[in-house]
Amino acid sequence: MRAALRPLLLLAALAVPALPAPPAAAQVADAPGTRDHPMIKRYEGSWILGYQQREYTDFAVPTGPLKVDYSNQAAPYSLERSAKVEGRHTRVLYVVPVKRATLEVLRNYVEDLEAKGFKKLFGCSGAECGADEGKRFVTHWMYPIASTQKPRNKGQMTEFALNFPEDVRYAAYWLDRPEGSVYVALTIAENKFNQWPETFDKVMVLMDVVEVGRMERKMVDPKADEMQRGLDQNGKVALYGIQFDFNKAEIKPESGTTLGEIAKLLKANPGLKLYVVGHTDGVGTVAYNKDLSEKRAAAVVQHLVRQHGIAADRLTPAGVGPLAPVATNGTEEGRAKNRRVELVVRP
Repeated sequence: MRAALRPLLLLAALAVPALPAPPAAAQVADAPGTRDHPMIKRYEGSWILGYQQREYTDFAVPTGPLKVDYSNQAAPYSLERSAKVEGRHTRVLYVVPVKRATLEVLRNYVEDLEAKGFKKLFGCSGAECGADEGKRFVTHWMYPIASTQKPRNKGQMTEFALNFPEDVRYAAYWLDRPEGSVYVALTIAENKFNQWPETFDKVMVLMDVVEVGRMERKMVDPKADEMQRGLDQNGKVALYGIQFDFNKAEIKPESGTTLGEIAKLLKANPGLKLYVVGHTDGVGTVAYNKDLSEKRAAAVVQHLVRQHGIAADRLTPAGVGPLAPVATNGTEEGRAKNRRVELVVRP
């Protein structure tokens, strides 16, 4: 009996159709009039939900978390630090349709940027980005409802794409190049606004790229004898040839000529003692910029002592940050004039 049933059971098993494989995520076409930024790849399989480009505008690249002060009803949200830059601003909003973690998506972008020579300015995740696990960082700063910089390529689907973000990640990068610096701000989060299935529960990538035009440099540093005349006449001289990376105190190699002239000045005048004073522009907090300017002044003193043999007791570093501007901080040209090192005669 059992032997007779075996062929029937085998035939029944063969007659059951195989279950179909799970369907792959449908590829959604990019919104009309949108495109990738030519410098940066998109995450594989993602599509563009929003796009906007402004030929010349200003943009505050967050380099610190969001601060919340509810006692200030007019402006309760502000950044602890930011880099306010001017240039061509491109904003692209991507949807990652397949299930991916925000960290995985961020790591892919970071790997691509660093391979191209970009340097990290700041990064955060969740509460590190500010209040409410970084959600307000997204909704009240990077993608606020009232912002005129919010793209609307697919209407409200684009407008409210990051209205309820979860698992927030952010990274800011910077690239120095001869034709002008490039800043990239990446905001990555899961969208929990369930109005549209195309975007609900998907990872969203908001990418802001600012290409800063290189200004023609018109401020040429004086030679040693000209520095001496400035010190004799005014008690100080401003120098612009000592260059630093953004938000850092490491002296760039192209500063060698100016530093060599300072050393020549000091060696020609053995009795001369100087304050080396660092100045910054007005981007960011006063406390942060004062600390940065002090570190930069100390780096100049250290270089002159170590590389040129100047006695350390002849040089005193100091930093005043943005407190002694020589021009407005409202324009890139003005900010460039405010970023300087001054030599001041010391008793």
